[in-house]
Amino acid sequence: MYATETLKTNQQVVDMDMLANSFMRAPGESVGTFALESAIDELAVQLDLDPIELRIRNEPDKDPSTGLPYSSRHIVEAWRAGAERFGWGTASTAGVPPRGENG
Repeated sequence: MYATETLKTNQQVVDMDMLANSFMRAPGESVGTFALESAIDELAVQLDLDPIELRIRNEPDKDPSTGLPYSSRHIVEAWRAGAERFGWGTASTAGVPPRGENG
């Protein structure tokens, strides 16, 4: 999903007679994606950088696994549209939710 010079992935499959008790019930990738995106958010905090901006800076111009150009990819537009809909419309606040009383 992000541009990187190195990538290591691992997936283990175990047959179980039950569904995962969470909002992500797809096989491994969805849970792994949630972990990756959470780590990206934490990195943005450590870098004092807007989380959307960090993602945009690391958006690859071609598929990192094949080196081929994308036939279509609109994730940057989706991030920006989401930020705008959540009211994170300025560059300094994009991707950063307003803090509540306990935030």
